[in-house]
Amino acid sequence: MSRVDVDAYAEAEPDPLAATAAEIIEHMNADHGEAQVLFCRHLADRPDSTEAVMSSVDRYGFEMIAVSPAGRAAVRLGFPEECTTGEQVRRAMTAMVDDARAVAKRVRT
Repeated sequence: MSRVDVDAYAEAEPDPLAATAAEIIEHMNADHGEAQVLFCRHLADRPDSTEAVMSSVDRYGFEMIAVSPAGRAAVRLGFPEECTTGEQVRRAMTAMVDDARAVAKRVRT
C-alpha cells in the first residue's frame, strides 16, 4: 500500500481509460495471447513464459500475469507515451509487438 497526501488526492483525476479498460483487457486476452507472451518473453525479461493474461491497463501501461514452468509472476510494462484513448493504446501495443518481435529475431540469430 502507499499513502497519498490530502492535497494530491484532491487534485487527482480519474484515469482516462477507466471507461474502456475492461474492454481492452477482454480483447487482449481473447485475441492477442501470443502478443502478450512475446511482451513477457522479450520486453519484461521473462523468457520462459508460456502464457500471459492481461490484468489491468491504465494511461501509463498495463499489467499481466506471466505463467512459466517456475510459476506465475506479475509483470508491468509501460507504454512508450501516455495513452488517453483506446486508439492510442492500440497503436502503442502494435508498436510494442513490433519491438518484441525484433528482440525475438535478434535472440534467434
